[in-house]
Amino acid sequence: MPQQSVSEKIERQLARAALEKTARGQRPTQTEACALRRIEKAEEEKRREAYYRTVPKADYIALSGRPTKILHDQADRYNLPLRGKTLDLYAVLSAFHKFLADNKHKLAATDGEDPMSGESSPALERWREEKYRLARLERLRQEDSLLPRDKIHTGMAAMANILRNLGDTMQRQYGPDAHQLVTEALDDWQRELDSLYGTGDDIAALADA
Repeated sequence: MPQQSVSEKIERQLARAALEKTARGQRPTQTEACALRRIEKAEEEKRREAYYRTVPKADYIALSGRPTKILHDQADRYNLPLRGKTLDLYAVLSAFHKFLADNKHKLAATDGEDPMSGESSPALERWREEKYRLARLERLRQEDSLLPRDKIHTGMAAMANILRNLGDTMQRQYGPDAHQLVTEALDDWQRELDSLYGTGDDIAALADA
């Protein structure tokens, strides 16, 4: 045990006096109470450091959220001191931050990695397709090449009305058979229109949303 300095001896004498007075129901002086608090704080810091340097493996596993096998794999792969029954957090954190510093350029290079550049898989292919569609739609929107769906629906409906008027004219000139042909074609037109863009009620609901 290292030899105590004079100031340390005085500090401990004051702290001991504070404890003795407290045990007798007396109130220690402010100097004695402050000395006791400093001694208690220093002892607590020593106990904390001792624990940090000998953390039980089970406690570290709970803190990390990783099983033993994963920790051992990381220890071997990244040269981290994660083996043993107890772990020294000072050593673990020092090694971890050294790893980050040594590999900062490699890690920074992956920050902006394009997820579309990975190995192919069905899920990745679907993601790439959706990504392409969204990018194309955004480009068209910025180029003002996209038309609102309600405007398309309105324009197509107006064209259908023109054709209906044409059907009425054809009925007067060529009889009901001609009118029936136009009517059936317009019904097909309407079904296609509704399947692509929704009914008029659907469009109104979207506009109100």
